[in-house]
Amino acid sequence: MKTPRDDDSVSGSAPVNDLSVVVPPLVLTPVDWLAMALLVIGGLNWGVMGLAGRDAVAMLLGTGLAARMVYVLFGLAAVVALARAIGLARARR
Repeated sequence: MKTPRDDDSVSGSAPVNDLSVVVPPLVLTPVDWLAMALLVIGGLNWGVMGLAGRDAVAMLLGTGLAARMVYVLFGLAAVVALARAIGLARARR
């Protein structure tokens, strides 16, 4: 049975198991970093809500429009992260 290493010496190309050849290096854009930060903040907020029953966003901003906008930003960050994850999964195929 041949292994990927057996084919490396024959073809003269880069090793098959070297992911840097198959998948380009991950480069995070400013939008990716912002989405990650919002996901962390939102996740911590949900953790506080689960453990202590307190909504940190509502404590800081009240329950008005500002808090709702922050929740929408958390949701948009999740959509960006999901789209990025799907794109990375497709790139690895």
